[in-house]
Amino acid sequence: MAKQETQGLSCPGCGRSLSVGVKNCAHCDYDLTAEASEAAKDGSEQVTLWEREGERLKKLWIIAVVFFWFSASFQVGLFFIEGSLNFVLLSVVAGMLILGVVLKARYQLHLRKKPSSK
Repeated sequence: MAKQETQGLSCPGCGRSLSVGVKNCAHCDYDLTAEASEAAKDGSEQVTLWEREGERLKKLWIIAVVFFWFSASFQVGLFFIEGSLNFVLLSVVAGMLILGVVLKARYQLHLRKKPSSK
């Protein structure tokens, strides 16, 4: 019975072609299961980094939204008390609005780029 050779699949230790489903290289006894577990570990690390970055973007977006609503309600309260707009506070409200929109867009783009865990 002939061994099945796979095209492009070679041993990282000696470079010779490998048979399908082998766990060790027949020529140099290289452990191929360790290689597969390292690849899986690298894939899971990428997913973990992606999840951390997503959580960071989400927290920043929530903070921007909270500050927007706080400064907007403070501006409304001052308008009723003083009868005029505070333009410094109005610029803060506009800045928080823009920051919130930008962070939300970055978060949505980040969600589209989820790495595969292999």
